[in-house]
Amino acid sequence: MDAPVYVIRGHPSPVHSLHFYRSNSRLVSADAEGWVVLWDIPVRRPVAVWRAHDSAVLGVADWDDSNIITHGRDNKIYVWQVRSEDEPSLDTRLPATSSSEHHRPPWLLHALDVNALNFCSFAMCPSLNSASSSQILLAVPSSKDPNAVSPGFSHSI
Repeated sequence: MDAPVYVIRGHPSPVHSLHFYRSNSRLVSADAEGWVVLWDIPVRRPVAVWRAHDSAVLGVADWDDSNIITHGRDNKIYVWQVRSEDEPSLDTRLPATSSSEHHRPPWLLHALDVNALNFCSFAMCPSLNSASSSQILLAVPSSKDPNAVSPGFSHSI
């Protein structure tokens, strides 16, 4: 087995979710304490750091290369606006090295109450009714039946 090319460090607790986007130039990592770090892969440095949830993050995804969706064990799904032009104004202090928990988060576009009583994250896809990627469908675990999925959330930006 080959040795890693580089190890990215900065989370104070186990990483629960990873997602590449923007043609693999960015990596979103999220951990067991609710921290999200947006990494610039070519320079291997954070470009945005914020506490997205009060507890563990179950999943992350991107929406239109300028929005990040996070799903936490705090029963919330959030959509954060993180455009390229926003990155210079966002906090880059890593939670593992920073004593302050106050980090300026990106702009919060949407919040959705969901069930997070299990360990399953959301799934998403572009809406079939939309020609652009500005409309998505989200599926989340059902709050009534632990063996079921609750579709029924469709939203545009």
